Amino acid sequence: MRLVVVGNGMAGSRLVSEVRARDRSARITVFGAEYGSPYNRVLLSNVLAGSSGPGQVRLVDPAWYAEHDVEAVLGVEVVGVDRAGRVVVAADGRRVPYDVLVLATGSEPVVPPIPGAGLAHAFRTLDDCDRILADALPGRRAVVV
Repeated sequence: MRLVVVGNGMAGSRLVSEVRARDRSARITVFGAEYGSPYNRVLLSNVLAGSSGPGQVRLVDPAWYAEHDVEAVLGVEVVGVDRAGRVVVAADGRRVPYDVLVLATGSEPVVPPIPGAGLAHAFRTLDDCDRILADALPGRRAVVV
């Protein structure tokens, strides 16, 4: 079986680990738009608060993929699915065939199109935490919605 998982967040990474635990022969490829191993988004507020570092919210060690014979394509988005050909197409041009395809892409925050929205920070990723912390300087004002 060739399994391709699009999305390396909490659901996608858990699916990959569960499939691997049950089937050592499956060929597994997981795509993640973000670089690095998946992390627990629920704990991102701890990263902002300074009570946890990024490494403490990781779900798997970065070496886990290689140790478990999983091809992790990180920092690359899937831009198309050829359902008839049973192939996913990545932004870097690679085409990966599948027998089973799972879309576990999660959600994206929506910032409403209102004046000043360009100054807003959505809060969903570790990169978002970095941007918020960079702007959260002493003496600056902020509003949390």
